[in-house]
Amino acid sequence: MSLDKTKELAELMTARQLILQRLNARKYRDLREVYIGIADTIESKLNRAKPLTEFGKRRLEKQIKELRESVRLIAPDLVDLAEIEVKYAHKSMLAAGVDATLPSNTAIKAIAGATLVQGEGLNDWFKDLESDLQKMITRQAKVGVANGLTNREIADSLIGDWSKRTGNKGDQPLKLSLKSATRIVRTATAQIATDARKAVYDANEELIFGYTHIATLDSRTTPQCGA
Repeated sequence: MSLDKTKELAELMTARQLILQRLNARKYRDLREVYIGIADTIESKLNRAKPLTEFGKRRLEKQIKELRESVRLIAPDLVDLAEIEVKYAHKSMLAAGVDATLPSNTAIKAIAGATLVQGEGLNDWFKDLESDLQKMITRQAKVGVANGLTNREIADSLIGDWSKRTGNKGDQPLKLSLKSATRIVRTATAQIATDARKAVYDANEELIFGYTHIATLDSRTTPQCGA
């Protein structure tokens, strides 16, 4: 491609990042609703239960197990994103005056499943998140009982305040888990978009003479992502 076409394509790809930011905002809202549902379930179970501090060991373990089982996390489906980004990259090349071809359907469908975030697939990340959150809930609930907290206080220590004014601020297990989930999905979204574009470029390798790395190097950019 000529330098003019390369510049035009880079501008189209940069503008696309604004769309991906909006997508991340929607994914965050969806994730937040899932965590609010978990918080409501935990709060309801603790409100209905007798004071945990009055339970014997076996009964306490059973109650805490019920709290753990309130946690169910499923990775968001980003397969459609791969297809959308492939088509956008292809249309951008056409708009820049490059007679590009689309990758095969097999290659497109494989993108989301093959994309890794720090060496792990998205489904594996969410399994780990679920397991870690269950462990944090178990540990925090036992600490609350040991310190003689009421069920209300234990609930607060597990789920925090989910009103709009607090957002996802807080260091309670659910808040910490949501922050991790948000970072993972944001990274996965960016990686899938990158892999989708690369699939288009690979399918047109005879037209590509090199790559220009474009990155936003601000305080939120990790060294790995900016490299």
